[in-house]
Amino acid sequence: MMRFSALLFSVISLAPLQAQQTLDPTFGTNGVVNTALDPGYDGAYAMVLQMDGKIVITGPSGTPGSLNVLVARYNSDGTLDASFGTNGVATFNINGDDYGYAIALQTDGKIVVAGSTKTGTNNDMLVLRLLSDGTLDTTFGTAGVVTEDGGSDNDKANAIAVRPDGHIVIGGNATTAGKECFYLAQFNADGTLDDSFGTLGVMTHLVGTDNCQLNALSLLDDGRIVAAGSSFATATQYDFAVCRYMADGSLDTTFNNTGKAIVVASTTNDNGYGVAVQTDGGIVIGGVQNSTSASAAIVTLARLNADGTLDDTFGSEGLAHLFTGGSPTRAAQVVIQPDGAILACGAASPSALERDSYLCRVSSDGVPDASFGVNGELIFGAVNLYRETPCLALQPDGKVIVGGIDAGGGVVNTLLLRYGTDMTTGINERSTTQGIIIRSARPNAVLFDLPCAGSEVQVIDANGRLLQRSQGSFARGSNTLRFKSDLPSGVFLLRAATAKGTITVRFAVVR
Repeated sequence: MMRFSALLFSVISLAPLQAQQTLDPTFGTNGVVNTALDPGYDGAYAMVLQMDGKIVITGPSGTPGSLNVLVARYNSDGTLDASFGTNGVATFNINGDDYGYAIALQTDGKIVVAGSTKTGTNNDMLVLRLLSDGTLDTTFGTAGVVTEDGGSDNDKANAIAVRPDGHIVIGGNATTAGKECFYLAQFNADGTLDDSFGTLGVMTHLVGTDNCQLNALSLLDDGRIVAAGSSFATATQYDFAVCRYMADGSLDTTFNNTGKAIVVASTTNDNGYGVAVQTDGGIVIGGVQNSTSASAAIVTLARLNADGTLDDTFGSEGLAHLFTGGSPTRAAQVVIQPDGAILACGAASPSALERDSYLCRVSSDGVPDASFGVNGELIFGAVNLYRETPCLALQPDGKVIVGGIDAGGGVVNTLLLRYGTDMTTGINERSTTQGIIIRSARPNAVLFDLPCAGSEVQVIDANGRLLQRSQGSFARGSNTLRFKSDLPSGVFLLRAATAKGTITVRFAVVR
């Protein structure tokens, strides 16, 4: 979320107005839905939009040791849909801890959920199919439930997709030759494994020679499958991993000659969590570089050409580096907009005491979209609170919904945010190589880093009005400025008088 800038003169220059994304006041409470769907833990780990605009989410609910699969449905205004489950909520107790990690819709309105279930000390893959009213579909598997043992103690399905003919494809983690591997399975409409896919319905393999993890998949119009995740390269390094499969589950050898591609984003751990395919066959992976770093984990997007080679026209040599924070900063899901721009959501950790919702947009060539939030990024969070949004959905009208959890006040609830295009700003900034780094901005405070000690900090609105002047000693490095009164949603300037001159940066407040 870094933007460096300076005003060379003591005036603020204005530029033509540009549309910005803000929370949609017609959704929930000022764009925010925070619902306690269980007295213990609940959250949205995945989401899908129905044709009527209703929002269906899945995740876990309950307490550790007795977590159940959660499926809930919201109306388009963010209220729970009382016609689904019990007052909008359905939970399913399969074995021990049960999780929903992925969700998809069939053309007949049925809902398919994939995740994991714990049997004894082992986790197995789990697939459920629900009718449109939230009850289990008894024509699928055993009373609506299918479990699959992938051969390890920690099997789970992280991704799911439904083919036009009704076949269901899941992707996740299993074991082959004693190592974690990519796992794909295809089910018939009745929940039985499709013997025409892979080996008796299942495909498992190592991307490299060591452990690997499949975290996301996408279906192409011709039936091929793109899967993304990470592959272990050395004793200290995971890299982005992408595979493309034929419709029958075999590797597509027209993709990088082997069906497999590795993207080395850094010399430390890099993990891919989301994938989306462009109309030209280009593949965008969302993830994190330096994934285990406490201070330098970087939201990273990578793009491959349709042939599996890295697209060097995207970002910098195929990589777009965005927000930098501490672990678990990452892009968890990516979506391609109709104009080719790319949306990514996930988590941002600007400090050790904070985890925030993260949403960004980059152009089709991998450049952060300056008309979106601050330098292409929108952060929703609060100091000392834990918010994370691993899933997003793009509405036909262009509004964006992100979903996840809100752990404020010691209670973990389901969090949904909807953004719409309605905010403008006239601020024009000039860049400099040394400036202020905004770590976090809230209605009541802003956290920022200074490149050197400062004696005064000012807050200025988009029209150039001075809102607050704070004089004193501001340290090189981390500082917190509490506002005298809460700021409304909008874009503001933070200007600091330092030993090296006056420097200014833009920041946004989203309420």
